[in-house]
Amino acid sequence: MYTHGLWVHREESQLYFDQCIIYGYTGVEEQRGFSSKPFFIKIEPTVTRQSFNVHFTIQETTNTTVTIYNSAGLRQKDVFSGILQKGPYSLTVTTSDLPVGVYFLALRTSGDCERAKFIVAR
Repeated sequence: MYTHGLWVHREESQLYFDQCIIYGYTGVEEQRGFSSKPFFIKIEPTVTRQSFNVHFTIQETTNTTVTIYNSAGLRQKDVFSGILQKGPYSLTVTTSDLPVGVYFLALRTSGDCERAKFIVAR
């Protein structure tokens, strides 16, 4: 299924988002055939009410987008889009406008992506 610019389909306990596979909806792994990840992503706290911080490091200058998807794979919020230079970054993401539920933050660069799960609770 192609929805909101994103290829999504399910097989057993796997959820596929573009280049990334989310196993059992709890872990993230890149599909075979893609280059090694040029960045690392960390969310804290992973259960949030109002906001969370996302930390990542870019290994080379690249176009970068940060987007939030719900557990059905529908885009909920665009957090950032632009060119980032090599180096560490931190963003504060507000979640007060999102309903309670499970979400995935997608950090996408030219040809690579990383996803991290977080939960909005009230």
